[in-house]
Amino acid sequence: YFSVYQIYLMGVNEVSLSQRVTSLSSLAGLGVFLAVNSIAPTLFNIVAVYQLIAVANALWLMRLAFTIRNGFLKEGHGAKFKKHLFRLVWDSAWKNGVTTVISNIIRHASGIIVAQIVSPVASASFLLTKRLFDILDNLSMATFQAKSPEIASLRGKGDFLRLIPLIRKVYYL
Repeated sequence: YFSVYQIYLMGVNEVSLSQRVTSLSSLAGLGVFLAVNSIAPTLFNIVAVYQLIAVANALWLMRLAFTIRNGFLKEGHGAKFKKHLFRLVWDSAWKNGVTTVISNIIRHASGIIVAQIVSPVASASFLLTKRLFDILDNLSMATFQAKSPEIASLRGKGDFLRLIPLIRKVYYL
């Protein structure tokens, strides 16, 4: 439910802010996770910490969504659902959604499989390393995602003279 606020922030060109908030909460959560795991390492505590981090991140994004753009979201500019626009976007959007879902299933299934097969010490090490790489992946994608609205706008306008150098800069080509 709370992802709507992150989507809103991305839609109003605040992608970098949204990514910074998510990355900072992930890093803070990792620190809290390590502290809890060293003080009272029970399954309940670990799950509680992860849920607390997720709720804190969602509330932080919600607060930002309501305060950005001089409270635009509070004013209730309710846009009606437009079927013709939905049909136009759906052809490419469903493919991205399917690949994202499959990617997440594979990523999380690997952690479950490793946790079931190897010893608890080895699986904990693997899961911690996996979490660190997930955080690094999110941080590395922030640069690209921050420029996505600008890239889409330039592509939509057909302004390839500004688009090509921007893509080269974002992708380091």
